[in-house]
Amino acid sequence: MIVLEIKNYDGLKYSCYDKKNNKNYDLILEFYSMNNPVVGDKISLSENLLDVNYEGYCQPYAFRHVKNSEYNENEKVDFAMLENKDGRILLRRIYG
Repeated sequence: MIVLEIKNYDGLKYSCYDKKNNKNYDLILEFYSMNNPVVGDKISLSENLLDVNYEGYCQPYAFRHVKNSEYNENEKVDFAMLENKDGRILLRRIYG
C-alpha cells in the first residue's frame, strides 16, 4: 500500500503526494455513499493502481465505504483506506 496525501482537488482529479517516494500523482477518484475526501486527507491504496502497466489500471477508480469485516486479503488490490479527521474508513473498489 502507498500512502498518498491529498494536496488539491479541482472537481475532477485529486493531486496527491507520496511522501515516502517523493512522487506526485493525479488521480480521478469517485466516492459513493460517503463524503468526498478533502485536502489534507490521506488515502492508502495498492501501488498497482498507480502503475499504468498493471492490467487493472483504469481511471477513474470508484470506491465505496465498507465494513472492516468485508476485507479480503486475496482481493487486497481492490481495497483502500481513507484517513481523515473522523478516523479511518475502509473502501472497496467498485466496477461498472
